[in-house]
Amino acid sequence: SAHAVRKVGDGMCVVTCTLPGGKWGAKGLLAKKQSVLYQMGGTAIPDTMNLRITRFRVTDNEWDDVGTLPNSILAETTPPAWLGKPTVVGGNGAIYLVGGYQHFYVDAAGTEQVPDGVCVDKAGQPACQGSWWRYDLTTGIWTKMGTLQPNRGDDAVVRVGTKAYFVGGLPSPPWALVLDLPTETLTPMPTADPGLQEIPALVPWNGDVLMVFGKGITRLLKPDGTLLPIDTGLPVQTDPGAFLVPGAPVRLFVDASTPSPSIPCKPNATQSWAVGLWFWRLDPTGWTKVDGYCAHSGIRDLWTPDGDLAIPAGSFSGSHPFEPVRRLATPDGKWEELAPVTHWRTDFGAAVVQQ
Repeated sequence: SAHAVRKVGDGMCVVTCTLPGGKWGAKGLLAKKQSVLYQMGGTAIPDTMNLRITRFRVTDNEWDDVGTLPNSILAETTPPAWLGKPTVVGGNGAIYLVGGYQHFYVDAAGTEQVPDGVCVDKAGQPACQGSWWRYDLTTGIWTKMGTLQPNRGDDAVVRVGTKAYFVGGLPSPPWALVLDLPTETLTPMPTADPGLQEIPALVPWNGDVLMVFGKGITRLLKPDGTLLPIDTGLPVQTDPGAFLVPGAPVRLFVDASTPSPSIPCKPNATQSWAVGLWFWRLDPTGWTKVDGYCAHSGIRDLWTPDGDLAIPAGSFSGSHPFEPVRRLATPDGKWEELAPVTHWRTDFGAAVVQQ
């Protein structure tokens, strides 16, 4: 029988059917929610794209442009039209932005103005965000939620139940904040380890947060801020040419001389080399190696109910086509390629929500 579909609101539609004998009927259907990736800030080409908020709908396999970062956020750091390495997390129908870092700010002569590892530029101006913000996904309105003491940026973040933990970044040594989503309160945790001068990969672990650093170093962060040594049996150690990607599950980069598990890394027509990516999943039974792939860019990795998303983060050359978003969701544990990114971008903030 003939039918027509009419959308009446977000996630809702009405299906009208013409039945035999000229009768008709209508039924409301609630569309299943899908994972939606939001991307904001960072370094981009063209430069104006670093101000844009872009969205990737996983099921629809489409990108679109949904807004712009407000001047009130951009004005907090030097220069006031830039937001690099923001840390964002989704919850409560919103995205929370905590911190940002202006690492790639250069002057007219091309001289970098923000040295590595500090939150001020060479002129003594702030290079890290001093506030945290809420972006309402329905209205598109940004709200300043409070200040950060001290300013901070370039954190890793993970959600564990109704809490989000922000760890590492700047200033050093690493320390933690916890965001309670039901009450929207952000609280510093009395955690710092001077021996761990890097951003960890974060993994939920029985209600706690497992922090995985380079060279196989692991720490357990308890909800009360206690930091404990722990041995999870990670079967590999990162070498000097490899590093972990903040996210869950843990992702381990391997240099180009080591092929990924099933796909040898070979240079393409415009590249002299590629990067092989090993991937490790952590569950209650321990670590499992899953399939990898070769890439000509870095990645930002996020977990979604649809599977694991790997989002291209920059590239080693602008001379090759944009890389696709990849998803590890198939029963055989292989990566599938989704839509490519729409422009070159790196050091962005990314969060996944259900809409």
